[in-house]
Order: sequence, then structure tokens, then C-alpha cells
Amino acid sequence: MSRTLVIRPGALGDAVLTLPLLHRLLAGGARPTILGNRASWEFLRPEWPVWDIDGRGWLWLFGGAGPARLKTSFDAAVVCLRDAGQVERALRAAGVSRVTTLTPPPREARAPHRHAALALAGVEPEVPPLAEDPFLNLDRAPRPTDRIVLHPGAGGRAKRWPGFPALAEGLRSAGASPLILLGPADADLASVYAGYEVLRDRPLRDLLSVMAGARAFVGNDSGLTHLAARCCPTFALFGPTDPAVWRPLGKTVTVLPFAATAEDLVRGLRSTKQL
Repeated sequence: MSRTLVIRPGALGDAVLTLPLLHRLLAGGARPTILGNRASWEFLRPEWPVWDIDGRGWLWLFGGAGPARLKTSFDAAVVCLRDAGQVERALRAAGVSRVTTLTPPPREARAPHRHAALALAGVEPEVPPLAEDPFLNLDRAPRPTDRIVLHPGAGGRAKRWPGFPALAEGLRSAGASPLILLGPADADLASVYAGYEVLRDRPLRDLLSVMAGARAFVGNDSGLTHLAARCCPTFALFGPTDPAVWRPLGKTVTVLPFAATAEDLVRGLRSTKQL
């Protein structure tokens, strides 16, 4: 099995949308090693190596000083950057003869851009069941619960759908027990959900297990929504970004606009028998 370095910096959503590329590489006989923002890739099973692109030892890739450490380590490299010229030259100088460059869409891309995962994988992305996904599968089957998981946060304030407080109250009034997920970028929302069960700043593998056992997940255009779509019925609220390019990939994903109301979400959950 050939060793392939995959250079993919970015946030959690970028990492999850790179999974189809990793599946394609694995199916082609390559064993990928990730060079990216380590925190964004912590959802992977631990046997898949992830190296931190922010480390000083990688400055040489971007024109800085430092040793080229890849002369004998890798058979190939895949560079997922919008401007990959310098990195490609550095890799070839380090002895990596097979370098493929792939261009992800810009942050604010809208159709007619291809979906971000398709742009990297080159083929229509497939979503294997969680238990069959070698990059994600859990060591233990998640315990099914009646929880409806809500993630009201997002990396950018403009991506936050304003209806989450009303949705949480509506679910509680309907007899459901919403579980609120808050990450490091969502600290300002803690007081809003003081009366609910809240999980804060949990490891991504733990959250993957929580979401895999949930009845459904509702979130914004965020990395957690992309991860949830891999393991449970997911409702994704999209405002400034275009779902044609950034839609989460999953077997049961419903995309709704910011114009949707909390009542719309409750009806949607009921119509799909998640409530």
C-alpha cells in the first residue's frame, strides 16, 4: 500500500468534506496521512495519522527555512489548496515525484461551482454507513436515545440561524428533550440555554458517538452539522452560504433556509417521524 500525504488545512467542515477523497485514495491502494489543522481532524479514528500543519517543521513547504523531511517518507502527495504552486514545488524538491493539486471552492462560493466534496474527490461522493466507514467507525455501537441534538453555533455569526431558542422551547413543549452542543466558538450562547442539558467543548469522537445515537440533529452550516450528517438524520439551516456547494453529505439530510421558523422544524421532525 502506497503512502500518500494529503495536505488539507481548514476548519472541521473542510475536513469532513475531504472524506470522499480519502475514501477514493484508500480504495486505490493508498494509505493517507493528513497534514492539516490537527483539531479539525480529531473525528478520525486514531490509527489514521494527522500531522499539524502549524508546526514550525513545515515552514519549508511555504517558502520558509527548514529541512525537507519527505525524501523517502511518501510515494505521493495530494495538495488541497487554492494556491498550491509553492507547496508543489517544495514537495517535488523534497523528492516526492507524484504530486496532485486539487482546488477547493473559495469560502463564499456559490453555484455553478461544484459541490466542495465533488471538487476534491473528482467523482460523485458516496456516504458509507458509519459502521462501515474506516475513517469514522466507532469501537462500540452507540446507545440509541430519544435525544434531538441542537447545535445553535457556527464558526461565523452570520451563519447562526436565529430560531434555535424558539426551537428548543418548542421541542420541550412537545415532550422532547433537546440536547444542546456548544463548542469553543459558542461560549456567548451558554446563558441562552442555561435551562437545558448542554454538552460543552467535548472531543469530536465523543460527539460523534452522541450524534450517532440521537434521533435527529439540527444545526447551522457548521462543521458539526457536516459530521452529524454522517451518522444521523440531519436538518441543516443555510443562510449566507450556498447548499449547492456546501451541503452536508449524508443519507438523510434536509436543508432549510434561514426563513424557516421553529414551527417549520418541529413539523419537519414530526413528518420524518423523528418527533
